[in-house]
Formats: sequence, C-alpha cells, structure tokens
Amino acid sequence: SIFILPGKFSDLEERLDMRANKTTEEKELRPNNARREISEKDEFDVQVVNIRGQLDITMSHITGFIRSGRR
Repeated sequence: SIFILPGKFSDLEERLDMRANKTTEEKELRPNNARREISEKDEFDVQVVNIRGQLDITMSHITGFIRSGRR
C-alpha cells in the first residue's frame, strides 16, 4: 500500500481549503483528520512525498513501486 504525504502541511491545508464548499466546521475538521491519517503512515508499505509542482516525480516513485511488485 502507498501513502502519499504532502511536501508541506501548509500545502495540504491550502488544497483542502480549495475543495468543494463546506461548512466552517467541516473545513476545521479536515486538517485534524489529515494529521491523524499522517500519523498512521508507517502502516503503509511505502510513503511518497508529493512536493508541490513536482507531480511527475511523485508519479515516477509511485509507478516504480507498483512495477517492482513489492508488498
């Protein structure tokens, strides 16, 4: 399994905030949920950092993991 981490948490917060219109309460919950999920990253086979503006590198890492057949 693959866990995709944000390069910076502030980037993740910005992306979460730009998503569909939500109530203020829902917008406040999203970063908390993300922190909880990130704290569980070690349960995954591999972690990939998604750095803003470098999607091609992120995808290369993910593709390489999938092609390797590792579990």
